[in-house]
Amino acid sequence: MNRARNISQLAACVFSFLAASSSVAAASATPVSIPTFEPPAAGALFNSALAPDPPDRVHLKNGQSLEGFVLYEDRQSLVIRINNREKEIDMSEVESVDSLQRKRALFLEQHLRLPSSSTGAFLDLARYCMTSGLVAEARLMMLIVLNLDPDNEQAHEALEHRKQDTSYRAMVAGRWYRWSEVLERSKDWNQAWEFNSSHYSMRSNLPMADAVNATLDLERFYQQYYLELQESLRLFEFEEPLKARIHFDSKSFPKLQQNRAAYYDRSNDSLVVDASQTFARPLIIHEATHQLLELTVRERGAVASSIPAWLSEGLAEYFSNAITGPAGRARFDTRRHAIARIYLHAHAEEPFSLDRILNLEVGDFWGSADIDLMYAQAYTLVHFCLQGENQRFREPMLEYMSKVYAGKGTSSLFKKIVTKRSDDFEAEWTQYVKKLAGGR
Repeated sequence: MNRARNISQLAACVFSFLAASSSVAAASATPVSIPTFEPPAAGALFNSALAPDPPDRVHLKNGQSLEGFVLYEDRQSLVIRINNREKEIDMSEVESVDSLQRKRALFLEQHLRLPSSSTGAFLDLARYCMTSGLVAEARLMMLIVLNLDPDNEQAHEALEHRKQDTSYRAMVAGRWYRWSEVLERSKDWNQAWEFNSSHYSMRSNLPMADAVNATLDLERFYQQYYLELQESLRLFEFEEPLKARIHFDSKSFPKLQQNRAAYYDRSNDSLVVDASQTFARPLIIHEATHQLLELTVRERGAVASSIPAWLSEGLAEYFSNAITGPAGRARFDTRRHAIARIYLHAHAEEPFSLDRILNLEVGDFWGSADIDLMYAQAYTLVHFCLQGENQRFREPMLEYMSKVYAGKGTSSLFKKIVTKRSDDFEAEWTQYVKKLAGGR
């Protein structure tokens, strides 16, 4: 995907702000500790609202430097796209890498360490983002500052808000409104928040802080998905943000016949969530897993219908039950166990056989009377294969998933690759679940 992302209109103004401000006035005593960068001259980097990301740079040991977009990097090799052509380089030839992916990882790590009420720390981190080309993340940090301090002059000016009398005004749909009015108007889906992170395009009428935190949690989920699977499945980076639509009112939420509170809309590749009753992060991550799984499979050239239903639902449960930490600072521990799912499987009078689970269809997870048990067993099967028995089945499971990404994820192939590692795989799976549930 060789596509330039739309860069926020605040870019030139924020760079001007950063260049003019040699230091942020501390609003709290503990600023974030991050590398210092010399910002460019005011307005020097972006001249319009539509500008490409600054190029990644790969410096080779032979003195050559390459500019493009780093699509993939592991311990052995790196793939960079240069003028629509992909070039793979052995890491033994690489001196250093200056990429958005590495800067983004540093941003996410530093954000976890920030004092939650420190406006000065968030402003410092916004400066790092802007000097690193992470314009979308800079805007999110500025919005966090305004949530902490609605009258913060530096954040308002960075976001190109105008001060009139004693209050700041922001432009919405061609008109200027007081910031307090913007916050109120955003409750209407037609005036909902719209902002990006590196990998997500968010539209939401949640309260501003919740919308920002949901965006950051999705970004952290994307990072976890790639940490877990990228090297084994050779997943390339997305250059275009994935669409997320989170509704704070049920009236604006486009309902399905199955009356689901969240779903992945394949018609426009959007994650759609009804958060009017409860704002459940696991629900969002569950559907975000479907979205990312299907889009990465399609990017590989396979069709989404080739993804086994048990794997899609089990993997969605695997990631959604791994989330911990406060809003906006999600952490993922995929070794964790979803106790409710495990108990349901362990104590089922007639659990489904392995053959039945492997041959489930998407529709089975919508209308079946035993839908909860299906979800439970899909989850325990994925968890068992990736984490159980000291990860004994992890390597063959990832090998099987690579076949899924090639459009060949049949149940017979699962048995050929995964279950052959055990004399009685199904019995071991059952025993694993019962042991976790406290039984034998």
